[in-house]
Amino acid sequence: MGTPHVASVEPEAPQRLGVPREVVLLGVVSFLTDVSSEAIFAVLPLFLTSVLGASTVLLGAMEGFSDFAASSLDMASGYLSDRLGKRKSLAVVGYGLSSVAKLVLLVATTAGQVFAFRVVERLGKSIRGAPRDALLSGLGPKEKRGTSFGVHKAFDKAGAILGPLLAYAILSKVGETAEGFHTLFLAAVIPGFASVAVLIFFVREHPGPGRQRVPLREALRTLGPGYRHYLVSAGLFSLAYFSFAFLMLAAARVGFELKDVVVALFLLYGVFYAIDEGQSKAYLADLTPEASRATAIGTYGFVTALVYLPASLLAGLLWSSAGPAVTFGVGAGLALLALGHFLLFGPKEGPRPLAG
Repeated sequence: MGTPHVASVEPEAPQRLGVPREVVLLGVVSFLTDVSSEAIFAVLPLFLTSVLGASTVLLGAMEGFSDFAASSLDMASGYLSDRLGKRKSLAVVGYGLSSVAKLVLLVATTAGQVFAFRVVERLGKSIRGAPRDALLSGLGPKEKRGTSFGVHKAFDKAGAILGPLLAYAILSKVGETAEGFHTLFLAAVIPGFASVAVLIFFVREHPGPGRQRVPLREALRTLGPGYRHYLVSAGLFSLAYFSFAFLMLAAARVGFELKDVVVALFLLYGVFYAIDEGQSKAYLADLTPEASRATAIGTYGFVTALVYLPASLLAGLLWSSAGPAVTFGVGAGLALLALGHFLLFGPKEGPRPLAG
């Protein structure tokens, strides 16, 4: 009757949140990682500009390169995951690299060292993203896919909110000095390595979709018009998606203290990001077959990353030459352009329902 195969994919004992155990555990991994990362990222622009004396142009360059690095290996990692039929092992490599990179901050005294940390840490994110999301999309039944991604992102963004609060608590106690920042960086390393341990020892490797033996070019060719339309819309939106560091600088410029910036802006941004990223990944999974799903998700990440670099560089130049109002005005206009393309120029038949 084929029921044993179904039982291997669906949850053995449903959780209270209505998703498989592995989804919750992957959520814990992302929660711990984001507590670690966002505790650092929340104050890194201030550390770079105030303590190390770097310029906003350098900040824009660093954020642009790091945003590109965060997705630069997505296509290769996703395709390799499909090719090998492996998900978890590549995710472990990515999470591990990000955690090891954070050790650089414990001895960082120059802007170049911070720049190196930021790029290498984001490369780890790029390696893990597509395999992890493909693993996540294959857990449980298809009709629960949106719920699974939503639960995962709820954990993820809870960590993104808690991380800056942790940063505020530590800096309030030890002071916003070079030594204070290094104390914070030391504390932030701990949950990063804890996330890797949870992934290695508690998340089980489920059977993959089998080896994807077709060349990358042919795998990309199988992706349909709905996928390509969404890819163009996402690329346009990425032009407006310059680094969150500029929002922090804008808040500080109008008189917010550090405690206000990590609280007020991160709460608002976390709500948007949790809705946007979780449902985008579920939508992409619905548009693509399982055998090429990691490739599709990785290609999406890679293409949008190609736009992140000029977007953040443009933001840094606009900020220096015309000020924050023009910078955010241009970003808003580009975001509206992307929305118009998505609503008006989609394929007539709409997304195709796919098995798996």
